[in-house]
Amino acid sequence: MEADYSPDWITETLSTQKKKVFLALDDTRIAGYLLVSKPIAGVAFADWLGVGKEYQKKGIASHLLSMWEKDIISQGGHNIYL
Repeated sequence: MEADYSPDWITETLSTQKKKVFLALDDTRIAGYLLVSKPIAGVAFADWLGVGKEYQKKGIASHLLSMWEKDIISQGGHNIYL
């Protein structure tokens, strides 16, 4: 059985713009990420939100969600689900 969210699946999904990823970086290290679907009829869904243990409680998740919210609003979206 093929693993969900395999590296190949992620690469294809992002390259075809079916989903978008927001990253929080610490130099070249990923501190957090938010994987989201394209909005449909103004409604957007998040698949995954993750923040590394050493980066938690520093507002990274809030910042990622804020970036996503601004992106959705700029596209005319009106509702988001996490």
